[in-house]
Amino acid sequence: MRPFRAGETAYNQSIAIDASTIDGITITVAVSADRTDELEILDSLYAAAEGHSFYPFRDKSHDLEYEESIELFEHAIAANSHRLSATAHLGQDGSDPERVEAVQSAVLAEEIGVGDQLVILDGNEDKAERFGRAMTGLSGVCPPVATCIQSEMYYPTSLLADLCASHLAYQITTHVTALKSLPLLRLRKKNTIIIGDRPTMGWSLYQTRFRLSQSNSAAQKPSARG
Repeated sequence: MRPFRAGETAYNQSIAIDASTIDGITITVAVSADRTDELEILDSLYAAAEGHSFYPFRDKSHDLEYEESIELFEHAIAANSHRLSATAHLGQDGSDPERVEAVQSAVLAEEIGVGDQLVILDGNEDKAERFGRAMTGLSGVCPPVATCIQSEMYYPTSLLADLCASHLAYQITTHVTALKSLPLLRLRKKNTIIIGDRPTMGWSLYQTRFRLSQSNSAAQKPSARG
């Protein structure tokens, strides 16, 4: 795979970020990978899609019937767990989802470490501007950013982020009553999210690192929108 190019600069690594909001719950996922990893990621997505009516670069997560496709989501995530990071915002606090996504994206980029990596955001220039403000507020600098509308139709890393974000949003929404009754979510065992005293259904099947954050003060709703 050829490196990404921005002017005279070439990038051999990228962080693709995508988000999914369901019933006010926003999940943002970052996929960190070398350009040489992308064919392996694409192969894993084709393998996960076997037996399902899903074709990478033609379809995205919203084209799937979730309950009938859980196995596809889980296989895609399990095969790429070492490349994934995610945040969750449980809503119910008046936050604007677009601001939440910007803050979550900045937190993930800072956590991964941007270095010489190009950040790929799914969306238009407005999303890059929000991300830039959040990133600058968090670390004082903003990494190189590229935006692409429907990026999951072009980049394997973006498609993986799309699938993972959608799956986790559905998984959390399934347990929304239990989640909203708890003041705090915590990690008790590596790679397992605990609700009360029991693991959440399905979450221990893969080894993704999750950072759960309310992001309340940073993502307050600025207007009546949302």
